[in-house]
This record gives sequence, C-alpha cells and structure tokens, in this order.
Amino acid sequence: MQKLVDQAGKCSNLEGKACMGVREGPYFDIPVTRYIWPILHTLIGVGNGILDYLIDIIESKIQPIPAKEVRMKRELREL
Repeated sequence: MQKLVDQAGKCSNLEGKACMGVREGPYFDIPVTRYIWPILHTLIGVGNGILDYLIDIIESKIQPIPAKEVRMKRELREL
C-alpha cells in the first residue's frame, strides 16, 4: 500500500506510462491483508500479447506487407 501512495505522490508531475496506472492515492488508509487476483484480466493480457506476436510473425514472414501499411495499422490501433 505504501508503494501505491509513493507512486501517487510522484505522478502529480508525470503523465502517461511514467505514472504506471496510478492517478491518485487511496481514499482510505485501510491495511490490505487479502486480495483477489484478477485472473480474467491477466489471461486477456497474456492472450493479447500472444495474438500481437502472432500477427507480427504473419505480417513479417508469412505474408509480408509494406512498412507503411504496418505503421498505419499501429497508428490506427493507438487512435
């Protein structure tokens, strides 16, 4: 919990990835002794990583597409 409070203090001057997903400190100072791991979100994250890797292999080795098109696809994902 202390790491979360420390990160929230650092993020007052930072933006984006530097904040590591922390926007503000906790509302209440309640000690955490038990928590539930979000297994579904973990699996989705792993699955997305595997899918992105597979798409990169397909686009680079199996069915090469121009670099300009790859760049446009990545920009579209970011939007």
